[in-house]
Amino acid sequence: MTYLVRTILRRWKRNWFDLWSDGRLVFYNDQQRRDMEDDIHMRMDCINIRSSAACQELNPPDGKTRDALLQIVCRDGRVISLCADSADDALAWTMALQDARINTVRVCCRLKKKKKKENADASPGYS
Repeated sequence: MTYLVRTILRRWKRNWFDLWSDGRLVFYNDQQRRDMEDDIHMRMDCINIRSSAACQELNPPDGKTRDALLQIVCRDGRVISLCADSADDALAWTMALQDARINTVRVCCRLKKKKKKENADASPGYS
């Protein structure tokens, strides 16, 4: 997903997103994901995911369709409006975000002596 509206003037701003297996949705300012802008823990912070049908007050960015829109409603009152690259991507993101909001992921590792440690910077589950 590559667009996010968060400015006071309600203009669309391009961001990149990763949804991690621990339920964190991380927003980046650049495609190389060097400059993190924000993150949301979907299980803790999110109370609802709105699909495009519930985003009637939003106008999509130029070249995008209304059915690519979705919104994340947070416990603190924030509503984060997102626009995916396509309607299919919006549906996939909506399902992935709903899953992250509802399901708890438990990761368990056994470490033995004399073995190399696993890479702690594992890749995200969905980007």
